[in-house]
Amino acid sequence: GTTRPSRRRWLWRLVILLSLLPVALFIFRHPIMTLGARLWIVNDPLEKAGAVVVLGGHMDSRPFAAADLYKRGLAPVVLVAETEIGPAVEMQLVPAEVEVSTAILRKLGLPDSAVQKFGGAVTSTRDEAQGVRRWLEQHPATRIIIPTDPFHTRRVRYIFEREIKGLPVRIIVTSIPSKRYDPLQWWKWEESTINFQNEIIKLAHYWLH
Repeated sequence: GTTRPSRRRWLWRLVILLSLLPVALFIFRHPIMTLGARLWIVNDPLEKAGAVVVLGGHMDSRPFAAADLYKRGLAPVVLVAETEIGPAVEMQLVPAEVEVSTAILRKLGLPDSAVQKFGGAVTSTRDEAQGVRRWLEQHPATRIIIPTDPFHTRRVRYIFEREIKGLPVRIIVTSIPSKRYDPLQWWKWEESTINFQNEIIKLAHYWLH
């Protein structure tokens, strides 16, 4: 009697709700995408640490951010990743990435005593985390600061916390503001769209493996 009509009403309500959902997602797509970026990007409160880490790549931003943190008195040492040397470097056509980052830090006023290399032919964020762990085992510190581009921050936090597990060290990840795009409106630029998409895929790869 009354059970079947009641079920039909609930079924129709469900059908209407599901049909309206794509419309609602389209209407509110920008706030939803902005919320997604806010939840993804890591930007920890800064505290004094034992070292600032310059990861490989993005030489136009990471060494500069590290130098700024050093000058603000947040760390006495800047660690620069020694990335894998490619054929062009071996042919002495271009300088090694670690040498460029080190030169930038010197140009920005950091003394040689404040700049140290770590790793050795690193090719990934995991390699860098393992290199930092080896440094920490020889240089006790309770905190390290890692400045990196906004969408990379989530993966850096995940990998470093896994690789440094067991050491009494806290990872402070800070987002470097981009001059080329607003990460909270990432869908407006091709570069930020690709960066966000790639970081989601890369982090999923680490979760699966």
